[in-house]
Amino acid sequence: MAQIRYDEKGKFFTNFVTKNTVQAIIQTTHYRIRGEIYVRVGDRVKDELDRPEQFLAITNAAIYDDADTLLFRREFVSINRDHIIWVIPEKESGGEFGALDKVEHASNEETLSTQDSGDDA
Repeated sequence: MAQIRYDEKGKFFTNFVTKNTVQAIIQTTHYRIRGEIYVRVGDRVKDELDRPEQFLAITNAAIYDDADTLLFRREFVSINRDHIIWVIPEKESGGEFGALDKVEHASNEETLSTQDSGDDA
């Protein structure tokens, strides 16, 4: 049940925490997870990762193996923060991963074409 408290200046406090949805790619020790994490309004993804809670909630998760093969999808996954290697946040609210994939692909293609051309730039 929601409780609302007011201070002497009229500011109100509730037991609800407002969070923004952030699309993210999370690399763990064995899996890569693409999904949505939740960050408190005004905080950064790093601030959320530094919280003392042991587990990080991820919704609309797609779990991939080391070869980037989709293993399964889940509406909710909770992962132990000790197993997180890195996190790449995407656009806050409604971002898609396609743009990130294109950037990674483009940089790989540039590397390959530079290697193929034999130029020592």
